[in-house]
Amino acid sequence: MASSAETVRAAYAAAGQGHVFRFYDRLQQQQQLLLLQQAAKHDPAQLLQLLESALQQQQKKGEQQKQIRPPYKVDLTLLNEVLQQQQQQQQQQQQQQRSEDHQQQQQQQLLSAYLQLLPAAGCAVVSLNECPLLLRRHWKETGLKLIAEGRLGVLLLAGGDGSRLGFEGPKGNFPIGPFSGDSFFDLYCKRIRKVQQLAAAAAAARSSSSSSSSRASVPLYVMTSSTNRGAVERTFVEKDFFGLEKEKVFFFSQESLPAFDLQQQLLLLRPHTLQQAPNGNGGVYAALSSSGALLHAKRNSLLGFQVLPVDNCLAKAADPTFFGFAVCSNAPVGLDFLEAVAKNPKVLNSQFHLAKKKIPHLAPLQGAPTGGPPGSPPGGPPGGPPGGSSGGPPAGAPTGSTGGPPGGPLKAPAQDTFGGPTGAPPSSPQEANEPKDASSCTATGAPGGAPGAPGAPGGPPGAFVDLEDPNSWVLANPKEPNGWKLELFIFDAFPLADRILCLEVDRDSEFAPVKCAGSLGVATPNKFNLEAAAAAAADTPEAAQLLLLRLHAKWLAAATQQHQQQQQQQQQQDLLCEISPLVSYEGEGLDKDCLKGKDLTKPLLLLPTEP
Repeated sequence: MASSAETVRAAYAAAGQGHVFRFYDRLQQQQQLLLLQQAAKHDPAQLLQLLESALQQQQKKGEQQKQIRPPYKVDLTLLNEVLQQQQQQQQQQQQQQRSEDHQQQQQQQLLSAYLQLLPAAGCAVVSLNECPLLLRRHWKETGLKLIAEGRLGVLLLAGGDGSRLGFEGPKGNFPIGPFSGDSFFDLYCKRIRKVQQLAAAAAAARSSSSSSSSRASVPLYVMTSSTNRGAVERTFVEKDFFGLEKEKVFFFSQESLPAFDLQQQLLLLRPHTLQQAPNGNGGVYAALSSSGALLHAKRNSLLGFQVLPVDNCLAKAADPTFFGFAVCSNAPVGLDFLEAVAKNPKVLNSQFHLAKKKIPHLAPLQGAPTGGPPGSPPGGPPGGPPGGSSGGPPAGAPTGSTGGPPGGPLKAPAQDTFGGPTGAPPSSPQEANEPKDASSCTATGAPGGAPGAPGAPGGPPGAFVDLEDPNSWVLANPKEPNGWKLELFIFDAFPLADRILCLEVDRDSEFAPVKCAGSLGVATPNKFNLEAAAAAAADTPEAAQLLLLRLHAKWLAAATQQHQQQQQQQQQQDLLCEISPLVSYEGEGLDKDCLKGKDLTKPLLLLPTEP
């Protein structure tokens, strides 16, 4: 164990990251073990190389204006000729009988003509609105058939938390339903359940044999982060997996990477813990492989996944039309592509992106006095590794020196060697943290950003702290970006595919992301405050809720066909109604009398009737 500890510490010291172990000799044995285990998972020299490479890539992007070639737009108007020929052939038939076989023949002719329009390589866009109805119907039928056979899954990227929304907990738990209070997880799982019902009904309609009575199933793969996995799994257990089969839900975590400060020094979260951050949604490829999720999918004979972010309240989870489009178009969305990428993570390692973030980190207490002499040398400059037991002497120190005066612990001014000085100017309120046990550091406030060294404004003369004492440090929450997170993007792997096909859909029907906090809080939504809040800022809960309500109002207008009287038209236009996904997936199944006897001037919530 000793030799292993020495090897790990030596590797970090050689990479200029020896400060990671600055508290090691004063930690409890269990804490030492935890730090060693975490540190041993990473090669510090490789981490630094990844950071430097990402910094260089970022600089090149700033210097070069890269020309982006737009994708190829598939011209579907050429299919009109095929449709006209089919209509002429039908008119020439004497009996004008459209048998099921004849309709399937027409679909195959149209599909064949469509495939000839697709490019063999590159990126192409197909507009759903421009597709002939017959082709769209074929895609949906194909998707429902494959769902009934259990051949398709949904992959949910749920590693984020709700901090930007002012919400504590996983982002998937955020209550986005305007009147139902349904969370993102609720909406996604209910939509999956509804599609399963539609697929089972379609299978029963195709055949009356007993084989068609098997229950349709869409496996759900939920990628979490290391920080929220426990909370996500507890939510699913408490909610009885939102009505899904427990065996069909697979949880796995994306990998995390240590975070750096702006001087390329690794940050600490606790004296025995590196500060880490999820490696971005592009980490899904390696996580699929390492977690066994990919093997699980292959054992269940899945053809592919629909990949969805957790924060789009209009996302059509398990969309049969999209599934059918991907399969019928021979798009490279199958597991073979995912497996190839997951098994070659080095291909993506050179494409890490930098995210400049406000990262909580361990920082010295402001002005904590010690018995050290005022002239004690600091533990190292902000941009370099500290001395002492942290992994080597400071520059210029004699061999064997600890960087401090003989016979005493290392002392330093009250300065944050990870993120800069920690004092606060006299003109601003001091956000000091009380000393606390190092094993239970919590974010209770951030040191300020003005100089706090002895003699400087905000720092009392002669104030020193023992930088080797864990109790002299607290967790600081910076007010400005102070560090780098290394992230991969899911589309970094797209160049590895022979061809990328995009389905262009109606934005207002399928895209309502929630990225930032709104202004209503817990206020009850109504037409006026929703519209005002949505107009004030985009990508807020209110903006997403308004899009959801407007979409559902369109569904109701189409179903009830209330266009006779002007008063009814105005009521339909002002209607605020949320429709449960268990009632309708995309507007189907709504009764023309579903609004009969209801007060259309008040918010409505349509729920499924009890069986």
